[in-house]
Amino acid sequence: MRLHRPAEYTLLVVEDAEDDARLLADALEREGYDVRRARSALAAMDLVAASPPSLCLIDAALPDASGLELCRRLRADRQLWRMPIVILSSRGEETDRVAGFESGADDFVVKPFSIPELLLRIRARLSELPARHSNDSGGMRRYGELEIHPESFRVLVAGKPIRLSAQEFRLLLALVHAAGEVLSRQDLEATWRARRRDTRRAVDSHIKRLRRKLGPAADYIQTIRGVGYRFLPP
Repeated sequence: MRLHRPAEYTLLVVEDAEDDARLLADALEREGYDVRRARSALAAMDLVAASPPSLCLIDAALPDASGLELCRRLRADRQLWRMPIVILSSRGEETDRVAGFESGADDFVVKPFSIPELLLRIRARLSELPARHSNDSGGMRRYGELEIHPESFRVLVAGKPIRLSAQEFRLLLALVHAAGEVLSRQDLEATWRARRRDTRRAVDSHIKRLRRKLGPAADYIQTIRGVGYRFLPP
């Protein structure tokens, strides 16, 4: 997919440390991005409600709520499911990264980070966004009781819509596109570029929640012990 010019994207930096926020915003603006800033979760929610950005960069430690809680709030809004979210954190333990991905983040970057690497991660996330004028025609897929609309980010089971996180939706699409082939945990973690040592726990956690939400269609996702998972509808 062709990446649009940086100026076509608005990035929201949610960071309460003034120096860090200014340095990050300056680096992004030098790349040509339109940058907005918020110093709290509440301010960020207000800005997003007024005009959703193309991507959010959220510090994990905010004065009024954790960055992970803000991420969960944003993911609860159906209109924001496609918006990439990158968590920035000074804590880089496995449990911290897994918690970040489980909150719905698309990427997790540990401070101090390399600005060039962060820019590459941002470009990668923006390149995954759908075309601005895409529609849902011809994109719907139906498997037994499961109905998937990739372009509108909608999933229905037995005719009823269900809410999936961005990670859960990506995992489901990856399994569907594999057309019955077994995908390893390493294959699946590539859908959100988790670090390799996060793979087993993060993927298993997402698959468990995905199955729970799929209800009668949960058995369509099969576990291949010692290998990974596959999608095999009736």
